Amino acid sequence: MYKFLKYSCILFLLLEVFGCFVSRKLIFIAQGKDTLPSYSGTLLQIQNEDRIVYAYFTRNSSRLAVVFHGQHGTLQSMSYLGAKLSQMGFSVLLVEYPGYGKAKRYSSSESNIYSDADAAINFVQKNFSFSKQNTIAIGYSLGTGVAVEMARKNLVSKMILFAPYTSIPDVASYRYVPILPQILIWDRFNSISKSKDLILPVLIIHGKKDVAVPYYMGEALSKSFSNAKLITLSNANHSLFGSITETHWKLIRDFIQ
Repeated sequence: MYKFLKYSCILFLLLEVFGCFVSRKLIFIAQGKDTLPSYSGTLLQIQNEDRIVYAYFTRNSSRLAVVFHGQHGTLQSMSYLGAKLSQMGFSVLLVEYPGYGKAKRYSSSESNIYSDADAAINFVQKNFSFSKQNTIAIGYSLGTGVAVEMARKNLVSKMILFAPYTSIPDVASYRYVPILPQILIWDRFNSISKSKDLILPVLIIHGKKDVAVPYYMGEALSKSFSNAKLITLSNANHSLFGSITETHWKLIRDFIQ
């Protein structure tokens, strides 16, 4: 019995380590492109622990929109959204993740991403005089989990979530093998559990035909947050920005203001 328990524990630990390694390869599909967004802005380099946080900043007004990109993204991939927000008159901060783009030499993990996002927001709020009340977090796909964590840390007053998930293990169960990912995934980005304690206004935008992060996850989050509105894009998939109409952009602008 003792040997059985011993070897069972060793096997479980090996599975945990293997699961962590494999899951991070699947979650953080780091892009090496380090080009900057196409609209006017300034590249910030912010010291955080032993890392440099790269962020792209444009100052237009006292309202700050902080944008977190998706699983395959970089600063450059958020050019369209950043430019759109800038054209609306908002100040915009795009934050790079460790392991991505200009920060590709660093290790990606949930905790590292949260730490760098926190550092970027605090730096800009302090050095450019933005209040928490005038700061909004905007996340797309993977970035929605980062936005939710920044709200949990009380760094922002509102959130917009494009194509959000309930948690990374839930997405893995949907895409790959049910049950097992719940045990093996270390980077959980558990937005659904955090949502129950958040009372800030939330706008969720999700495509009904999304097969990467299914629509029902955005719907579940909209019911879990105490103050959320859901916009359904009937014909949109996961790449939903092309399906957002001027009417939708007006709703987004009014929500931020």
